Amino acid sequence: MKFIMDRRSSKIIVTQRHRIKNALLIVGVCVLVGLAYPVLDKEFSDTFAFVNGALIGVLGGVGMALHQDFTFYGRMARQHFLRRLILVTLLYTVGFALLIIIVTGFTGALENNKTFISHVQSEVFQEFLFQGDYVVILLYAVILSSALSFVFSMQRKVDGRVIWNMVSGKYAKPKEEERIFMFLDMKDSTKIAEELGEMRFFEFINDFFTD
Repeated sequence: MKFIMDRRSSKIIVTQRHRIKNALLIVGVCVLVGLAYPVLDKEFSDTFAFVNGALIGVLGGVGMALHQDFTFYGRMARQHFLRRLILVTLLYTVGFALLIIIVTGFTGALENNKTFISHVQSEVFQEFLFQGDYVVILLYAVILSSALSFVFSMQRKVDGRVIWNMVSGKYAKPKEEERIFMFLDMKDSTKIAEELGEMRFFEFINDFFTD
């Protein structure tokens, strides 16, 4: 029993470290993406543009990391890919729409020495929302965050090295390698299948591998 508990504890620790590592990676990439926008927009002299990019990157990255964690380890892992893609797009659109308004509103208020409410209601901010770069920034954030979410999701399902090997064409040149294979035999699986039926047994197998 102690050996089993030790194995479970070590598995939990490894899983937590892996989740923290992925979360930090997502946040770091999002910060770089956020800082890249003012560079692409050639706003080198605008300090607040970089502050906005960094803040949106950090907060958006944290949100993405939490979402990725919930998607991979939570119930959404069992959802259909197309359904998840639609939900992710809607979630990121709404999330970044609000996040951009909040961040740019606060930084603009600090820059102009106003309150958040007064700055948001000002003509300058209204022009930014309806005639300025707000829509462009939103599209930039949603498209890149959705793309990053897809990449990280694929990386978790298929090891990142495997994806890189596929892209680089490594598998087109066969060579000998040492690999470890694991075979699982579920006890009384035939009996369980007969008791549960085809559909429920399939769901049972899916839950088994997901957990």
